[in-house]
Amino acid sequence: MRVRRAVVGDARAIAAVHTRSAEDAYRPLAADWRPPEPGVREQQWAGWLREPRGARTVLVAERESVVGFVCLNPGRRPEIAEHEVSVLHVLPAHRARGVGSALWEGVVQVAGRGATVYVETFAELRCCGFYEARGGQRVHEADDTYMGGRVRRVVYVFAVQ
Repeated sequence: MRVRRAVVGDARAIAAVHTRSAEDAYRPLAADWRPPEPGVREQQWAGWLREPRGARTVLVAERESVVGFVCLNPGRRPEIAEHEVSVLHVLPAHRARGVGSALWEGVVQVAGRGATVYVETFAELRCCGFYEARGGQRVHEADDTYMGGRVRRVVYVFAVQ
């Protein structure tokens, strides 16, 4: 497996991973599931990948093709941490095979030693165990809704070692 910085040409593959992974993880939480229009997510990713360096860092994990990705941004909530992992998705068939760990290692390298990173997610998702295993500390929890379903929003903070 190889982890590398994404390029604009990866937009279609990232969109496919994002769509399949989100459907698997989030659909059970939603009372009114609305998948994105075909091509919309690809266009979104192409736009994000065209942004100047520093706006966000997108890394992809490849086996024979892209099987996962992560997006590291400057923190939208700087009072919590300086960086935010806004999305980390792995194709369902590739979970628990080291893809997420390899992507997380990429986040650590990009953020740099001494940095702080946060992730906001839902307590109902299995990714919480992944973040806790990597030292994430829950700093916030609140009831919320997601596409009409009731969820518990959680925020994890990491001190990069």
